[in-house]
Amino acid sequence: MAGVKLEGLEKSYGATQVVRGIDLVIEDGSFVALLGPSGCGKTTTLRMIAGLEAPTGGRLWIGDEVVSEPGRGLFVPPERRRLGMVFQSYAVWPHKTVAENVAYPLQVSGVGGREVASRVEEALGLVQLGGLGGRMPNQLSGGQQQRVALARALVMRPRVLLLDEPLSNLDAHLRVELRQQIASIARGLGMTVVYVTHDQEEALAGSGAEVWVGGASGVTAGAEVEVMWRPSWLELASEGAGEVCGVVEEVVYLGDQQEVRVRVGEAVVKALVGAEVPVARGETTWWRGREARLFGV
Repeated sequence: MAGVKLEGLEKSYGATQVVRGIDLVIEDGSFVALLGPSGCGKTTTLRMIAGLEAPTGGRLWIGDEVVSEPGRGLFVPPERRRLGMVFQSYAVWPHKTVAENVAYPLQVSGVGGREVASRVEEALGLVQLGGLGGRMPNQLSGGQQQRVALARALVMRPRVLLLDEPLSNLDAHLRVELRQQIASIARGLGMTVVYVTHDQEEALAGSGAEVWVGGASGVTAGAEVEVMWRPSWLELASEGAGEVCGVVEEVVYLGDQQEVRVRVGEAVVKALVGAEVPVARGETTWWRGREARLFGV
């Protein structure tokens, strides 16, 4: 595995600059999401890491190797970067079986027959498609086809896995299921992942570590951390039973929900609760997080 480092990375198309001097360090084994609206340059940045776009300025490392540096005329082609990439479209060949789709990168790299079969089976197992190698793509659901694309990216045992809006073509239920699976696979393999998305929930599901506030979180005692809750993850608790105590500053009725703003010391915490929950401006309340995200400082 390997980390990724961008130093002053730039990309221009003629007079139009689409990526402006990005500095970013992605540690080995980390899961980093590039989050932003369409047209902000996140996919272009991912494609420069992959070697599918050549930067016009700056420097790019994968591990200890500089793979792009326009100032020196240096550009390592994508096939020599040992990366895996999953695109927004499934990009699954309709005339090949599942196993043949997954095996293709190995075959073009000259990997031998028995090892191909073993590694294809391993990759399909990782994405929970074991036993489906003989099926054709038209016999699979959209979620299964995207798993084939993921297995094809994993079969080469890449140093870094790159994902470009990989779930946008799936329905809501499948998005939740597959993003959890991607995060689980990445953690299990200790793999560096760069994930492009415009969806905040997807970004946090992959790159935020789940914790139980007030319980076992796996954090060393005394470590300084930042904890983030989405408003819908907080619920009202009885006195002493919650992790956060504060004074209600504002309550906004939203139909079937209320948006509650709570002053906690110098911070303001926002929560969403049901319309039937009794909460009033000026009262002191306790809150408990059903779920949280932990960020080391």
